[in-house]
Amino acid sequence: MAKVSAFESLFLFGLVFCSVVLQLGCATREGVRLDRRAERSGFEVSVVKGGAFPLRVYLSPGARAGHGPLHLYLEGDGRPWIGGRYIAADPHGRNPVAFELMLEDSAPSAYVQRPCYHLAPEGPCDPELWTHGRYSETVVSSLEKGIERVAALGGSNRGLVLIGYSGGGALARLLASRLEGVRALVTVAANLDIEAWADHHGFEPLTSSLNPVGEPPLPADLPQVHWLGGRDTNVPAELMPATLRDQPGVRVEVIPDFDHVCCWVDRWPELLEQSLD
Repeated sequence: MAKVSAFESLFLFGLVFCSVVLQLGCATREGVRLDRRAERSGFEVSVVKGGAFPLRVYLSPGARAGHGPLHLYLEGDGRPWIGGRYIAADPHGRNPVAFELMLEDSAPSAYVQRPCYHLAPEGPCDPELWTHGRYSETVVSSLEKGIERVAALGGSNRGLVLIGYSGGGALARLLASRLEGVRALVTVAANLDIEAWADHHGFEPLTSSLNPVGEPPLPADLPQVHWLGGRDTNVPAELMPATLRDQPGVRVEVIPDFDHVCCWVDRWPELLEQSLD
């Protein structure tokens, strides 16, 4: 995203394609593709309320069984801007890495979308929620409420493993101290200091967002594993804040040959097993 003022930024009204209506709401074109992929893989597609926002949810075949912790996946930022200047009407990205990670996970799993993503914007949607406020209190609170509903599907005592990719990792870190029953936090290529990340790229500061690096430390007995790619130019490993790296219970793992996208999905079963050892 280029460094331009909010007044210079023009809102790009994109065409929203709706082919799923009924009780699931109106999905965007990219959302419909993801729905179809999930259904072909045997996942249940549904919607939960996250406060004022409907949140799209995919549940693995074993998600409702209640056996073992539920692995909860949060996606990256997608495409909030077009060409670095125009606000996207549909922020849902075309390469949902967290979704692909979930497909490689054999444990009971769920994938929860952010407010205003995937569904043709419903509820009090505003472009601020996927641009400067993409990690805002409004977004985090909505996800907290929606995830609580998802977690309750298999019983209240099953526990959660929060897994976030890129910007979803920032959200996972923000949510880890709010949700009950979190057993572990795993992030992949996550920007955990959003101020340093924006400054590194010359982006406008995410002024309406919460910064994970400013959160109080998580309990020392809550395992945290943060995976980073040595060739990642989006979230360079050196941006991992020392204040998080040095906290008790934290492991930071850098894989030299990985970048922001490659090759997390290919190696995910192995990396996940290492994360939860």
